[in-house]
Amino acid sequence: MFRRLALFGLLVLSISAVSAQKIIYQTDASTDAITSLKIEGDATGMNWLVRTDGTQYAWIGNQFQWGTLRNLDGSEVQGLSCKVTRRYEGNDLVETYIIRNTSHANIDLSQIQIYTPWNDNYPDANTCRTLRCNAHVWAAERCTYTYAIRMGGKGPHMGMMLEEGSIGGYAISERGMDKGASNTRGIISLIPENFTLMPGRVYMLRWRIFSFDNEEDFFNKMVAKGGVRVRADKYVAKMDENINVQISTRERTWTETYPIRQTGEQRIEINGGKGRRTHIEVFGLLSIEQLLESRAQYIMDYQQFKDAGSEFYGAYLPYDRSSSKMVQNWKADKKRSDMNAGRERLGMGIFMALYAQFAKKHPGDCYIDQHFLSVSIDLYAKFVRQLQSDSYTTYSSPHRNDKVRIYNYPWVSHFYCEMFKLTQEKQFLVDAYRTQMAQFRDGGFNFYAIDIPAVELCKLLSDNAMEHESDSLLSNYRQLADRYVSNGLHFPKFEVNYEQSIVAPAFEFLCEIYLLTREERYLNCAKEMLPALEAFNGHQPSCHLNEIAIRHWDGFWFGLPQTWGDTFPHYWSCITAQGFAKYAECTGDARYRQRAKDCLLGNLLLFDSQGFGSCAFQYPNYVNGKSARFANPCANDQDWALVYLLMLKDSVF
Repeated sequence: MFRRLALFGLLVLSISAVSAQKIIYQTDASTDAITSLKIEGDATGMNWLVRTDGTQYAWIGNQFQWGTLRNLDGSEVQGLSCKVTRRYEGNDLVETYIIRNTSHANIDLSQIQIYTPWNDNYPDANTCRTLRCNAHVWAAERCTYTYAIRMGGKGPHMGMMLEEGSIGGYAISERGMDKGASNTRGIISLIPENFTLMPGRVYMLRWRIFSFDNEEDFFNKMVAKGGVRVRADKYVAKMDENINVQISTRERTWTETYPIRQTGEQRIEINGGKGRRTHIEVFGLLSIEQLLESRAQYIMDYQQFKDAGSEFYGAYLPYDRSSSKMVQNWKADKKRSDMNAGRERLGMGIFMALYAQFAKKHPGDCYIDQHFLSVSIDLYAKFVRQLQSDSYTTYSSPHRNDKVRIYNYPWVSHFYCEMFKLTQEKQFLVDAYRTQMAQFRDGGFNFYAIDIPAVELCKLLSDNAMEHESDSLLSNYRQLADRYVSNGLHFPKFEVNYEQSIVAPAFEFLCEIYLLTREERYLNCAKEMLPALEAFNGHQPSCHLNEIAIRHWDGFWFGLPQTWGDTFPHYWSCITAQGFAKYAECTGDARYRQRAKDCLLGNLLLFDSQGFGSCAFQYPNYVNGKSARFANPCANDQDWALVYLLMLKDSVF
């Protein structure tokens, strides 16, 4: 069962200790805007900003320079002037923006944006490791900050904290298939808080840019420089649970307690003293058991195709809530691989098989009709068999006319494992084994697949008189792990040049192979990858951001409508949760068990009390000039979050 949701504690991350270093900047002689931010003594010479002269990206010109004011749609601002002054305080760069209304009308400052083009993009793993950053933004009134972590995880890093003025949100621009597609986060900008600037009046923003050694060092320095750090013991809580919020300033540290009295997302206002207003974002739920049950019921009622005359009979399909229709992709004029009946949608089937096991073990807490649940899963299992040839080549559609995608193999194999555990029908175990062997036959030795059920399948085979098969499979797993060890931090490109869901599966798989073999080289390689994996995760005081990895394309590829921009949360963050849980098992470091738990809980925001699940939450206030911050109305592939929750419930809850 799911016990108390969280424990309060400090985060201690893998770090590389360096001394504080000076911020070095360069400006454009014609605009006086900053074009380069570097850290003195940094051997890599990294520019922490995207180049705004068209040489890094042809579509990024000087209109996107640091500190430039634009309307939210990207057009030029009318009626405002902006004077920028800069000075050094020690090694820190302090910028002050004096914004004056030069028109004869009131101007709403919440309709403009200020560009902060952090160099957050993915050319390739080697470049990313030393010359790119994961920019963790917290747009929270007077206590706004961004801490940019070098993607390899090793310092020095660069951060920014607001000292005067107020920021109400942030925006992402310059995203599109013709603008780097999934391989760039776009241009990040800050949006002033809602404020009406009258004619002739001025508004001041001031921020400080400084270097830091590691994440904890950033927060310590921010507080020492006059900022406010706010953090909670949990960001997702059950009804009537308390959330304890710790507030740290240069003057003192104190704790405030807030009870959760309603479900859904809630904003708690925080007063840090001396005009330092801010907030945290939390989420209330009735219970995890209720959420799981309502989601399983919703899939049966709305997302299972029930035309017995179709080859798609029994399939779990995406559902478009905006039109109240199942997505029958095979009938569409323009077919989308991210909407078909296979691929990531297999997560629905794995969740249903896991939930059926959970319901059997806890009948007193599950009111779902288990007969109808069993019928639904059996129909789906028959459909999944149609995705495979007699030799276990695995496709994304029962038509079997699409290209072979290696990601599909471990997902089908995992489904068969859960079906065997649910039914004890040995054919499912045989199918799981043969699917995994086919994965390696069809190219799996050169692929960083997600959710390879290494420990589980080897154990199931050994426990059921299939030791030879277990040994054969482990031999292949070793070869794959050896490839990961050989590559080390030189991660290959796949559907995205570099991303969390390349690093996290490799890290998690190496931990699993260590657990199977106890060979230190596999764990040592995982430890080498850990800083890069941790660098993706943020720790801002929000249920959307705490222990959630940066991802920014999934709303486009899996959504209706297709929307680029930061997806906080997105369920593939849970690969990191699984990796952290396995790492805790390998090392005994309980901190990673807690971090896994926090990540799993954060992904529950994707589900509502009626059982609908959103494929992604578009977190920025604006993307490409259009209002965002919404849960995508397409229920597609988000059930992987519940798969990981059920897989890890006994080890992290």
